[in-house]
Amino acid sequence: MNKNTKRIVLILLAIIILLPNLLIIGVSAIYRQNFYQDIYYHFLNPQVKVTINAEVFIDGVPVAIDENSVTVTMDYELNETGLSSITADNNNLTIKYRAPYGTFEYAFLAGDYKIVLNLPHFNEWEVNEYNYVISIDTNKKQITYDYKYSYPTEETYETIIKTGKQTEPLQKENTISQYH
Repeated sequence: MNKNTKRIVLILLAIIILLPNLLIIGVSAIYRQNFYQDIYYHFLNPQVKVTINAEVFIDGVPVAIDENSVTVTMDYELNETGLSSITADNNNLTIKYRAPYGTFEYAFLAGDYKIVLNLPHFNEWEVNEYNYVISIDTNKKQITYDYKYSYPTEETYETIIKTGKQTEPLQKENTISQYH
């Protein structure tokens, strides 16, 4: 094969390989409004988007959180590559996630109790921080969640901070849902 023939074959192969991929990207971009946002927020901007900090006390005594019991699921297929870190240091749990949008369920064991936090992450660009102090009172059969969380407004991108306290009957599996 001479030099010109090789060059023509390479050009044709490049066209055969690249053209379908460019068509797929182009069609995806047309039919998906947030196609370019997905590329930017998922691949080009890999910062942690969601941080959850939790402390657990049973009858006023700090209780160790089992790091191996922590599970993270969401309302559609979870991309495990987004999980940045899970650390449990005695009664302090920190979960950091580079999350897409959706509702996440963070579950973990503290002593004999399962704690489930249902938390939203509405946009890929949001940076959310959730802080919980969870107190279990076995005498009163109650669980209390003291919480503080922050999120940006869509209009001005200012950070909104919400705090509160929620008390519920104690069960073996306890769930709190936070939505802003």
